Amino acid sequence: MKIEKNIPIPPKQGKYSSLVYEMKEGDSVVCSSFTESETVRQAIYTCEGYKPIVRIQLDDKDTYRVWKVK
Repeated sequence: MKIEKNIPIPPKQGKYSSLVYEMKEGDSVVCSSFTESETVRQAIYTCEGYKPIVRIQLDDKDTYRVWKVK
């Protein structure tokens, strides 16, 4: 085994990580369930400097919209 220095740590890779990293500030996605919206919300929290906002869709009570904001 060899000790290596200055190797960067890659970002976490979850189910929605790539989607969240592609999103820009103010972008949103529609989730088909509460569980899915919570997973996306948690992925946004891992993006440094951003926070999620989750709202139930008024026109369709079975979907949730998640925004990525500062």
